[in-house]
Amino acid sequence: MKKTLPIILTTALVTASTWATAAPVATAVEAYYAHKSPDKSGLDNFDLFGIYSYIGYKKHSLELAYDGQKSKAYGSKTPDDLTFAYTNYQLNNIKLKVGARFSDINDVVNPTTVALLGAEYTNYNFYGYKKWYTGLDFFYNQSSHTSASTSRSTKLYQPNAMQVSPYAGYYFGIKSRPYDSILLEAKVNYQDYDKNTNPSIDLKNSYMSSYVSLAYNTPKWSTTATVFTGESYNLVESSGFIYNNDYYTYQGAGKLAAKIGIGKTGFISPWVKYQTVKNTPNSNGAKALTTVGMAAGFSF
Repeated sequence: MKKTLPIILTTALVTASTWATAAPVATAVEAYYAHKSPDKSGLDNFDLFGIYSYIGYKKHSLELAYDGQKSKAYGSKTPDDLTFAYTNYQLNNIKLKVGARFSDINDVVNPTTVALLGAEYTNYNFYGYKKWYTGLDFFYNQSSHTSASTSRSTKLYQPNAMQVSPYAGYYFGIKSRPYDSILLEAKVNYQDYDKNTNPSIDLKNSYMSSYVSLAYNTPKWSTTATVFTGESYNLVESSGFIYNNDYYTYQGAGKLAAKIGIGKTGFISPWVKYQTVKNTPNSNGAKALTTVGMAAGFSF
């Protein structure tokens, strides 16, 4: 899997440039890097990296992503995740999504297949701009359970799980700045786990969490502030393209992010996220984790 990233990048670029000759086609490529560190000294840090590509043709789109992690906790191994999602826009104002995430395909910690389904309805104003939207994401995590006493996966046993995540967003126009908008979005996550056969990790049968975000958008830049509440364990986010499979039980959190346009089609997006964690056997004494990241991409 060490060659997976350049292969996916090359494939995405070649495919996108080929399809770009047949309008109407929308294509984009994005790469990111992030550093995640616990507040307790002596615990392992995590370097997160990946690449994402989007190809849209008429009323269809395909998204592909690769994600990897580096940490002393994994030795010389690298947990690799592959994600794909297909979205259909043929129904008026409705998009339907189906896909899967193949997490930790190198079997470093605990391989998991995440099936994903999504539906979203968008309402537009008289001028064709988004006014509000509402949707629902559904995920089912099928884990490969390891029972070997020498494996870290024994301690970090993860039962199968179902997650339901309804959400809604509303755009507020600004009369003095007609090209700018404010987006208010809220989402609730309910996770239901199979019976935990390893009670030493203090895993609950279900978790409930939510977030509220407020974004200010302009044609050239945007800023977003997000507040998270409740508890979550291995939460799936962003339609399956983010999977928090680090075995911490997260509680409150805050995130600040920005997106800055470069030229006509490029952008950079820095962010910082602070998350508090529940005191469990998996937390190893950590009370919070801080993630600092940067993404960059372009469309053509």
